[in-house]
Amino acid sequence: MSQEHPITPAKNSLTIRPTNGLVSLPEGGSPALSEIISRSLVRIQASRALATRHRIGEHELCGPDYGLVCAFAEDLRLPPEEVLKRLLLLKSGYLFPDTRIEDGRFKELLVDRETLPISSIPFIEGLVVERLFLRLQETPSGLDLSMFPNLTVLYCGWNPLTELDLSQVPNLTVLWCGENQLTELDLSQVPNLTKLECEGNQLTELDLSQVSNLTKLDCDRNQLTELDLSQVPNLTELYCWENPLTELDLSQAPNLTVLSCGCNQLTELDLSQVPNLTVLYCDGNQLTELDLSQVPNLTELYCDWNPLTELDISNLQNLNSLSYDEGKTRLIQRPDQNF
Repeated sequence: MSQEHPITPAKNSLTIRPTNGLVSLPEGGSPALSEIISRSLVRIQASRALATRHRIGEHELCGPDYGLVCAFAEDLRLPPEEVLKRLLLLKSGYLFPDTRIEDGRFKELLVDRETLPISSIPFIEGLVVERLFLRLQETPSGLDLSMFPNLTVLYCGWNPLTELDLSQVPNLTVLWCGENQLTELDLSQVPNLTKLECEGNQLTELDLSQVSNLTKLDCDRNQLTELDLSQVPNLTELYCWENPLTELDLSQAPNLTVLSCGCNQLTELDLSQVPNLTVLYCDGNQLTELDLSQVPNLTELYCDWNPLTELDISNLQNLNSLSYDEGKTRLIQRPDQNF
């Protein structure tokens, strides 16, 4: 009977590492192959961490999501079960879905300082959150979004932020960053944006050239001296109330249905290019005349606090709400209209 001899691995062969089931090089192997295997090891370990489930109460969470709850728990000195309970019970009070877990992963995450007064968001790699609502306890100067690469919706108002870097969230479609302290907002990295609400900041300019799909813009209460709409032809709602705007060109926004441009410094307002307009707030400007003949679908009109001497609403068949300076402005209306 022949005697079996142990097989000695060749210098560049692979052997199995029993402890974690991964391949490894014997001593003296190829450096290039060793580097490849080291990288593979990191990727496989990361995949295993994602696959590992951790139970908190009735829920099983993947590694990164479990780590996030534990980090919150450590910050608040609460049991993880209580933190997860609060996360799932939080109500935003906005048109925003509440925290949702899908297959062990946070897909929608709501973190509100009133119920979870955490000091900051810890960096956790591997999260797949798509919709995020944040109001933090402390005042952050900025917000690191690099751990949320899958974000499509971000609500981060009322923090307040002094800067907002969107370069890590290229798939963003909805952004609400109102009531912060932003002096600039770079939208060049979020070309898919359709809704932007940045009201109540300190913006002096707003470049919309990279967000051509925008349908709603709310930039109320900023310091904008001009607003170029030429790159957002799909815009249907525009709110630019209380800015020092002296002119507003609507010719490149033909689909506009709602316009709120009150409390600016407009001396004229040409509505001839927005025939689908249904709601108009232009109160608190310096308008001496207002031609409504091109907007027959108007249902709401607020034009008080303007030096208007005459206002003709006779062609507005669907108008049901009107506010104007009755003592100063002569109203021209049809006999069947009663305003």
